[in-house]
Amino acid sequence: MIAWSAHGDRTGERRWHTVIPCLVTALGLVLTAVFLQSTALAVGAMVLVAAGVSTAQAAFWSIPSALLSGAGAAAGIALVNSIGNIGGAVATSLVGWLSDLTGSTASSLYPFGAVLLVGGLLVLLLPRSVDDAPAPAPRPADDLRSAG
Repeated sequence: MIAWSAHGDRTGERRWHTVIPCLVTALGLVLTAVFLQSTALAVGAMVLVAAGVSTAQAAFWSIPSALLSGAGAAAGIALVNSIGNIGGAVATSLVGWLSDLTGSTASSLYPFGAVLLVGGLLVLLLPRSVDDAPAPAPRPADDLRSAG
């Protein structure tokens, strides 16, 4: 996650640094459902999920401020955060409903994989100007390390 984010900062590229981890996460969810009967393989697939979602978040949250500025950026970030919170509440009910409907917890993993796949691909529709966003300003501690 750290190396991927550092690479995104160095190159200024945001879209693919968000899309690829989303696709890895979607694959991990599908593999978890497929390997549900094998604990070791299911846990390995969940490692992909955890790594992918954490890595995607790092690049994703740099996108709203690259597209918007000032109060618009604050409102955009708040809107994305609010939609995410609503999604978290709905997702919990969806897991229970699908598990009850099908008798399997694996059935709830496929829709989440599909949402990540679609969401990741939607990021590619963003303007290329997102990729040209400047890297964040160095922190004071970084200046001290480079001076020595």
